[in-house]
Amino acid sequence: MPAILIVDDEYFIAQGIRSNVDWNALGITQVYTAYSADQARKVFETSPVDILLSDVEMPRESGLDLIRWVRDNGYESINVLLTGHANFSYAQDAIGLQVFRYVLKPADTGELTQTLKDALQKVTDSKASAEAAAKLRIQTFFRELFRGAIEADQDAIAEYLSTHDIPDDALSECYHYCYLSAAPLSSTASSAGAAEGLPFGRISGLFAHCFQNADHSAIVDLNDLGFMLCLDPAVTEDTGAANASFTQFVQALSAEFPAFRFVLYTFSDAPLYSAAYAYELLKRYSMQILSETSTVIPVLTQSVPGSESGVIFENDLLRKWGEWLVQGRPDDVMLELRHKLGTSSVYSSRYLMMSYYQLVHIIFALFSERMIPIDEALSLSDVPSSPAQITSSADNFLHWADRTFHAFSALIEQKSAPDSTVSTVRKYIGSHLADPDLDRNSIAAAVHMSPDYLSYLYHKETGGVLSSYINEERIALARKLLSTTDQPLSVVASSCGFANDTYFHKQFKKLTGQTPNAYRSSFRKG
Repeated sequence: MPAILIVDDEYFIAQGIRSNVDWNALGITQVYTAYSADQARKVFETSPVDILLSDVEMPRESGLDLIRWVRDNGYESINVLLTGHANFSYAQDAIGLQVFRYVLKPADTGELTQTLKDALQKVTDSKASAEAAAKLRIQTFFRELFRGAIEADQDAIAEYLSTHDIPDDALSECYHYCYLSAAPLSSTASSAGAAEGLPFGRISGLFAHCFQNADHSAIVDLNDLGFMLCLDPAVTEDTGAANASFTQFVQALSAEFPAFRFVLYTFSDAPLYSAAYAYELLKRYSMQILSETSTVIPVLTQSVPGSESGVIFENDLLRKWGEWLVQGRPDDVMLELRHKLGTSSVYSSRYLMMSYYQLVHIIFALFSERMIPIDEALSLSDVPSSPAQITSSADNFLHWADRTFHAFSALIEQKSAPDSTVSTVRKYIGSHLADPDLDRNSIAAAVHMSPDYLSYLYHKETGGVLSSYINEERIALARKLLSTTDQPLSVVASSCGFANDTYFHKQFKKLTGQTPNAYRSSFRKG
């Protein structure tokens, strides 16, 4: 709820404003008062402030000095100035600081109330704009993730989120992925590309209606490539309710756009860094398994419509095969696969296609767990043949599986690295914290390793994320400098590798719960 901070070095003026304004009518629930810039800063450091109403002329520090500090420390209050001078000699400075409005002292209650109403509207508009911008950043993040522009590992994702000001708590660690394709009912061709031009705003609204209470969920417009649904696993925990929501969504789309056919391919829960794998698998599946009517098609969890049996390979069997492949036992997997197929002498193309997609799924999942780039996974999954060629006969299918399994096991063995790498990496980070270009790419070059595998190895050995470790070490150095030197904050930020002072302030407060100034003050008082 909105909060206001009144700052005036004259006690009775501050209290008069507090007493004479009908705060309940304005909808302001919290009113703070301060009698100096120093007291005002302490309020900002401990409580959210939406509107700052400050006198201009105060002892030691003026209202303009206070607003400059507010701006430099990343606070986003709407700032109103109280002044006793009608000529506004300070107007040029105030304009540069983006002051919202001036109120002449002694403040008329009616004029002040109207100014606060306008400021509250500005707060509302700013928050709405910030929320819209945050949603757009998340949309862009997912779009880049699905298309492979963000590398499929936790460190690259964490670095992207930090750089683009997306808080960690805005996303889930795991998602239930689905792919939505759209095609005109008059067309019998593949639906790829037909989603272009559909009003995403309305589709997004139907998504929100059908998947309520899905705070961390999103639908992503991939332009002519269809739409991806990213559902918080809590939404799909109840399978029956989730299936009902899937069906409701497709029916709502069909009713809203009767000239189109919508097919929703549902996948399964997978980590955030598996998004590109899930998208690639679902997109390929949509090109092979088409429907003439709007429907929901579960991938890998149910039989393909029209097939003569249910799931080809049980989850326990797939899990065992995955472990064997990691252990370098592809021949054992092939032995069991041949035995499985040997139980019948006749196979439909649908049966082989379902088998193909289940095995592609396990390969992608294993690559995802080890954070190996998706292009390497795809190079093993269907080269040199297409899925249609691979599943044209049992012999072709077995030949593909044999090549893929052996190539996968060989690649996993090739990616092994000595344990001492992590200690080398940490020593390198410790001696290069002041370098603003310090990141996984520069570190990888120093230790002669690919950035993707460096991120995977670091996470495997430590359980942490490389970019987070760099940030934590930089903040640790900043705390040391703040507590032992009188260096200006800009110098401290630069010494710790932060090229931007505002970003330094945000990261310091995020990790310590205090601004750099507050930390320095509290440390010295302690």
